[in-house]
Amino acid sequence: MLFFFMGTVQYVGLKSLGDAAGEVQTLVERYMEKFDRDFPDHQMIVQTKLHNIGGRVKYSFHIRLDHPGMLAKADAVDWDIRRTVHKMMKALENEVEHKFKIHAQKQEKFHPKKAKRGTSTRVKLKLRRRAKII
Repeated sequence: MLFFFMGTVQYVGLKSLGDAAGEVQTLVERYMEKFDRDFPDHQMIVQTKLHNIGGRVKYSFHIRLDHPGMLAKADAVDWDIRRTVHKMMKALENEVEHKFKIHAQKQEKFHPKKAKRGTSTRVKLKLRRRAKII
């Protein structure tokens, strides 16, 4: 038997968006599929706020990803609702990558001729000798 656990999403303040609430839910669920691969039993809490500024509506989203042993947070503010949701989810992905070092950088080999400035020639010579021996 194959068990597939899916995370849960809780929305706070979604009714204030009106017709755009369904659009926000579909965008968040699309990104949630990516998080389900890495964190099968996670919980997301998405908070939405509207700010009326000079007759225009500004959207503010805050998201929190709870997983046993890990907590990641992200937020985004913008005038366009779709762009704001994408910004928020990309920020959350970056936060998770940073915490778990999913995409680590490849470590470069040390080359004694390309040592940093300020390194004395004596140290460079020692490093060259060690590099030849190894």
